[in-house]
Amino acid sequence: MKDKIEKRDKAIDILKGIGILFVILGHMNQVIPINLLIYIYSFHMPLFFYISGYLYKEKYQEMSFKDYFKKRLNQLLYPYLTFSIINFVWILIKNHSIQILAKCFISLLYSNYIFETNYIGAVWFLLCLFVVEIMYYIIQKYFKKYEHVIISIGLLLGVLLNQIINIKYFRLPFWSDIALFALVFYHVGYIVKRRKNKIKINLIGKLVFLTIFIIINIVVIIYNYNYCYTEKFLGKTDMLYLHFGNYVYFFISAFAGIFSWQIISNIINSNIILELFGKNTLTIMGIHIIILQIVMKFSNLILNYNIYLQIVVNFGIIAITSLACSFIIKRFLPRLISIKD
Repeated sequence: MKDKIEKRDKAIDILKGIGILFVILGHMNQVIPINLLIYIYSFHMPLFFYISGYLYKEKYQEMSFKDYFKKRLNQLLYPYLTFSIINFVWILIKNHSIQILAKCFISLLYSNYIFETNYIGAVWFLLCLFVVEIMYYIIQKYFKKYEHVIISIGLLLGVLLNQIINIKYFRLPFWSDIALFALVFYHVGYIVKRRKNKIKINLIGKLVFLTIFIIINIVVIIYNYNYCYTEKFLGKTDMLYLHFGNYVYFFISAFAGIFSWQIISNIINSNIILELFGKNTLTIMGIHIIILQIVMKFSNLILNYNIYLQIVVNFGIIAITSLACSFIIKRFLPRLISIKD
């Protein structure tokens, strides 16, 4: 009974809300200034893996592997499939080609990053998170004594594979290679959650740490810029493509970004709008790409005389429409999100 009525952490809902707004903003890459994109991509996807680890509960280790697998199947794999199919339908409507279905299904069953076009949208995160959570469950349940060692070895393996991948252009299925890096953020999120009650910081202390993390984030991004710069990425990191630049700089800037926004979320503590976005991140993640493409297409015809007005208006419309669609899906089409109520 206690688990069912467990109080939600408003600060984490706010952090999730901020994160999903950054995801929307980051996908407006045609109009967003490159410096802002570099900042957003330095931490926004690591942030979601960190939050997921923060929300991992010790009681999961009491579940059998079969029960935990079924739980995550329902919460992550099922919406991954449903929202991927919705994206496929949208791509068919845009391209008027049945032949494109083959690439869609390869993207769904193997990975999205083997093609230049994104056939799945942002829901690649759900399958990658599924892999991360199954790996983490196994580590915590059977190898807890060696958790730090195993995750460190996994990271080293990820770095090694990434160097080979860069030469041979081969990627592992189901975003498993990304999962080896994401596992670090997930694990740190879980550690912070376990130890948060031992750390008491007043408002001034939070502001001091916030300033330090912001400075670290920006300085390290600048240092990592030359390592990241290519014609395609223009100096920004990208987890989806395993484009990190310097690995040490990547992790430092990612954690600095994560911790700075977590402090901001704790300072805010309560904000109904951000909390609403935070509670609906899964559905927004699944549908916002379609909404974004529609809005951008029409707004380019109307607002192309003022780029800054275009950014503000587009972002507002996409965010609000995505949230409204999330409410509609939860109310009238709940089976898109979950097999079970």
